Parts: sequence; structure tokens; C-alpha cells
Amino acid sequence: MPARSATTAIRVLPITSEVEGFLEESYPSFRSLVRNNEKIWNATLDAEEGYTIFAPSEDAIAALGEEKLSHLRDDAELAHIVASYHFINELVTEEELSVAGGVVTQGGTLPVGQQTCGIFGLGGKECGVTINEANLVKSSEISNCIIHEVDSLVCPESVLQHLAVMTDLNNPTEDEDP
Repeated sequence: MPARSATTAIRVLPITSEVEGFLEESYPSFRSLVRNNEKIWNATLDAEEGYTIFAPSEDAIAALGEEKLSHLRDDAELAHIVASYHFINELVTEEELSVAGGVVTQGGTLPVGQQTCGIFGLGGKECGVTINEANLVKSSEISNCIIHEVDSLVCPESVLQHLAVMTDLNNPTEDEDP
């Protein structure tokens, strides 16, 4: 991906069918979760210089389990909170993330760090970017959007814990004692 200079003029475009098509083809489960979230898309449209999306891989979404996914589909407010941490209202390249200590998403600030490679992280070198402990897998630039694939959700642990609690409350297990 070519580096951008601070003086590069960026043409402002709305969320394009090209971006939507890419999300639908490459990240259909994530696209399904954010498809009808007007708050997210409207805030993204307000981005003056483009936008960035952290798109969890299909494996990352599947790792949530069907009960949590079902709850996210049914709870629009919680789905909005989760999704808001995956959108940034400006272009942020992988190179920019690699030197950032944090990033401001629509949902709030998330820590950004470096992955260390090597045996048990010893003797290794920095070899990748993490966003709130999610590893950045690859990046794609489409129109006025940068999409970073991540290997898990990037929202804070407190949001994930809330999702787990709400899922448990809506799916009580039966007591097996007679």
C-alpha cells in the first residue's frame, strides 16, 4: 500500500457500492452485523477525508458462537456499540497504526500496539500491529476507505463481557439437578 503524505489531497466520496461489495464478498458476517446500522453509516458518511474499517474475519465472527451472534442480531443497541469500535472517521494506514499508541474510533479510544515474533516473544522483532489485542491480518484500500482485516473483535473487553452476560440472561441453562 503506498504511503500517503500529510499534504496529499483526498477526494471525498460516499460509502461506495465498491466498498459495500468488498465487505459483502470478503467479510459477509461482519457486513451482516453492520448492514442496517444507520448511525454507523451516517457517521461514516460525515468523514471528511475517508474512513477506516476494522473488519473481523469470518473465523473471528464464528468464534463468537451462534448464541452471541443471535443476540447481536436481535439487540440493535448492543450491535451499534460493538460496530462503532470498528469504524474510524478518517483514513488510517497500517503504517500509521504501527507507530500509534492508540486510535479513536466511533465508539471510543482503543490501544494499538506491536506484535512481537520469535519463540515465546523472546529474541523476536516487532512483526505486526494489534488493535486492542486483535491482530491486524491484512489491509485493503478501496475508494476512500481502508479496510483492515483483524482476527477478533476490537471492542473493549467490557463490551464483550456485557455481550456474554446479556447472552447468558437471554439463554438460561436448565439446572440438571433433580
